[in-house]
Amino acid sequence: VEKHYKNVKLNYCFVNDDYVTLLGEGITTTNSPWIAKRILDNIKSVRIVHFTGGWLEGVYTRNTLSWAGYKMK
Repeated sequence: VEKHYKNVKLNYCFVNDDYVTLLGEGITTTNSPWIAKRILDNIKSVRIVHFTGGWLEGVYTRNTLSWAGYKMK
């Protein structure tokens, strides 16, 4: 994530079998769907990406991103 989004710093990342939780600085409502899309496209076993911390709280799945107009693999 930090490699592709230079203004993002991850403080915490928890990966379960099908669930990823990220806590970081610089994650916004603008870039969080793109970060979730990148994770979901690259790791097929993950079903849910959860962003938390600060003022941001977001949960993304393949279905919610496709409904929002993102092209999912």
